[in-house]
Amino acid sequence: MTNIIDNLQSDFPILFSLIKKANLVDTLKNSEAITILAPNDAAFNKIPKDTLKAVGENPEQLKAILLLHVIPGKVESTDIVKLTSAKTLGGQITIAVKNGDVVINNSACVVNADLEAENGVIHEIDTVLMPN
Repeated sequence: MTNIIDNLQSDFPILFSLIKKANLVDTLKNSEAITILAPNDAAFNKIPKDTLKAVGENPEQLKAILLLHVIPGKVESTDIVKLTSAKTLGGQITIAVKNGDVVINNSACVVNADLEAENGVIHEIDTVLMPN
């Protein structure tokens, strides 16, 4: 089984490139157990290119956005459906089940759950979460 960072590098290239830019690779690679709500490339493509470029050039803002997608501990799909909120490394998020879909912050749907890694789990989402 591979490390969570290896999975992100192969399956989520845009997210991985931003994690690298924010100097979070070692932090996430060395975490014992984490859950990543990983926006897929299509989620990043919904963001205007100018906005994405500006965020990429602002390390603090980029880090705040990325850490909003990281939940300490391993939270599998069987657990996440029981939650109404979760504390991430970047703040609080809301969780709801609507029409059978797990919805984060009333905007992002989990489209692929329980991608296992040796130090956690990845849930693929279709929208980038933004801090309030």
